[in-house]
Amino acid sequence: MLAASLFILGGCKNDDGDAKPTMTISEIIASSDYKQSASVSADVALDSTNKYINKYPELQALVTGSTEYTFFAPSNTAFISLTALPGLSNINLVNPDLIKGVLLYHFVATQKLKADLTAGTSLNSLYTDASTSAVQTIVVNTDGTLKTGSTNQSIVITKPDLKATNGVVHITGTVLIPPTVGASLTPILGTMAGTVLLGKDFTLLARLIARADAGYTEDAASGKLKVSSHLARPISSTFTGATFFAPPNAVFEAAATAAGITSTALVDSFTTGGDGTARAVILNHYVFGKYVVTETAGSTTLTNSATLVPLTQKSITVLTGTTVSAQNPYGVVLSNTPTVQASFLPIVSKDLAHSNGVIQVYGGILK
Repeated sequence: MLAASLFILGGCKNDDGDAKPTMTISEIIASSDYKQSASVSADVALDSTNKYINKYPELQALVTGSTEYTFFAPSNTAFISLTALPGLSNINLVNPDLIKGVLLYHFVATQKLKADLTAGTSLNSLYTDASTSAVQTIVVNTDGTLKTGSTNQSIVITKPDLKATNGVVHITGTVLIPPTVGASLTPILGTMAGTVLLGKDFTLLARLIARADAGYTEDAASGKLKVSSHLARPISSTFTGATFFAPPNAVFEAAATAAGITSTALVDSFTTGGDGTARAVILNHYVFGKYVVTETAGSTTLTNSATLVPLTQKSITVLTGTTVSAQNPYGVVLSNTPTVQASFLPIVSKDLAHSNGVIQVYGGILK
């Protein structure tokens, strides 16, 4: 009987000798063991990961459900490193769809323990690139590090095998970037293109730029560039910078409301390609030279009655010293139809400096 009892008790153990997990992935990343403190370093703390996961119901469902996943959870240090990159100092200003996609890339279906992450293994993430319909993968290097679309091609797992009732968590020292995102993101960080194409306040403008660039054939040798390429163009001996008067989402939403349609329908009403209205309208907001509201070295200060010439070769008239208000915080207004007084609309956020120019957030659309 004693021998039988010992056999039964021995059979209750897990094969690896560990106790069965009692917490979900959600509970692990939210637990006090992984909150940064005097005893928990930023290299293993998961406060940032927990915060961003909880912003998206779709991601919350993954970490709280019963289906098993492998979750590569970036540490607080990983997020600090990410925000050190040009243009990403405030992740809250980044398009939330992009953030959600990047976080989805950290999930792999089924449980993969560290021992399963052998050299050359390719893991399909839960993130599929919308433009190519390609599932984005994570590759295990020969030394056990991870290769993704990040500029760091050897991402270290700083703490592996945190087993959950619904999978496993591996803490990583770097945020994993999907290959397609990395390929398009890295070249534009710090440029005007980065702010406009990635910013949460410019998603409708980004949609309009995508329409403008659709079907347009670039020829860099002759200076024929897509709008996105103009916004990402690096400083050179022949290009000293530009100013982009960028309408935020609120401008398109107000115009859509006035027209009785949705904001996406308004944007999609602009035609595509080289001769399309989308390209013409956007390039009417792009001017060679750095123009600023507040005097800055290396830039030209906007002055009253100044005329700017955008790439469309139309003209933009500037008025300064107008009545300051909540809607017109700097007293600087613009119009490309100066005979119509009501067409003058304000710069609502000024002098956003970038590596290749200046963005002035503009409260209207220059047509």
